[in-house]
Amino acid sequence: MTLRLSSISAGAAASCGHPLLDRVLQDTSLSLGQKTDCFSTLKVLMKNLADPQKSVDVKYRTLKLDNAKLQQKLWHISYLRELFEGELGFVVNENKDLVLNEEPSDFMRQNVLGPLQTSIQTALESLNSTTTNGNKKPRVEMEQLSEKQKARRLLEEKERLDKIRAKEYRQEQIQ
Repeated sequence: MTLRLSSISAGAAASCGHPLLDRVLQDTSLSLGQKTDCFSTLKVLMKNLADPQKSVDVKYRTLKLDNAKLQQKLWHISYLRELFEGELGFVVNENKDLVLNEEPSDFMRQNVLGPLQTSIQTALESLNSTTTNGNKKPRVEMEQLSEKQKARRLLEEKERLDKIRAKEYRQEQIQ
């Protein structure tokens, strides 16, 4: 029996140093975009929890389980609730929201949220350095556009093409 080291290293998955977040990184059922959205959202949530001024307000410590954006970016990954309920101490309230009943202590900010923020940032950096293929070409960031921006760009492109066609038509008429 021969052990091929190249196959092991080629299949090695990225790690951010946090078991639950590593699970997200290694989840093959999630696309790169879904993982990036997940970690970007987690980054904002952890930043708000770590902020001593924002975390006083219960709205920054409440996550609505039926929120469409959170459904799309976080809650479709079933095991992510373990992070909030298990590690951070969130509980489900009577409105079926996840709530952190008390503002985070300095100890929690330093020993839980701080390392978690570092792991999230490491995961985002790992995802941003992910290559599109085996040629190790850097991944090209796709610009995220709203429907309105897409429509405007299409209209501008159409107007530009119409001007070019009109110019060509005038050139033909002159000749």
